[in-house]
Amino acid sequence: MSDFLQIVSEAFSGLLTQGLLSVESSGYDARAFGNSVVVLGSQNFRVRVIQDRGEVFAETASRLHPESWFPLQRVIRALGVIAPPPEGLLTPRQAAAIVEQHFTELDGDFGRRFTDRTRTTLVELERFAMKRLIDRAKATE
Repeated sequence: MSDFLQIVSEAFSGLLTQGLLSVESSGYDARAFGNSVVVLGSQNFRVRVIQDRGEVFAETASRLHPESWFPLQRVIRALGVIAPPPEGLLTPRQAAAIVEQHFTELDGDFGRRFTDRTRTTLVELERFAMKRLIDRAKATE
């Protein structure tokens, strides 16, 4: 078991032990700065925890659209959760805490009922995030 898989498994141990999530796959690439990925799955959604050059972030995908990945925090926001966690880097434990806290919404509204409205909201949030990033880059020039 890779170190990152072990770290992610420990962070998500509560959901894994309850059988709400299972490890679908994991990968490690020593040639790419040790980048690692662990994919966890439930009956209705998937969570991908990625370590890229030492930085960790999490994405999620509905089983209805399993290859359409979105940042975990953005999905929580799109589902209408009041005071969603801020977007950005996470530790595996922080990602696990977000999934545990919002499992019902992820499993139901996102996983089973991924609608055009949800997709539209996610696209709008992506556009807003890109605009913010570009504006910040321009401000530092």
